[in-house]
Amino acid sequence: MHLLHSAVIGVVLYLILLYVVKQSPSKAENMSILVGGAALVYMDFYFFVFKELINTNLF
Repeated sequence: MHLLHSAVIGVVLYLILLYVVKQSPSKAENMSILVGGAALVYMDFYFFVFKELINTNLF
């Protein structure tokens, strides 16, 4: 599920950078891949590492 969310974030960011900000396609692609990958790493790290630190009864 995290992979799907990060892919959606990447695609939406790509479209915004391409059509709203008017960046070149290669620059918009690189930036959206970077942000989508960072979002994936953040979501996985938060879910798998910090969920045990908060409260184990919640999950």
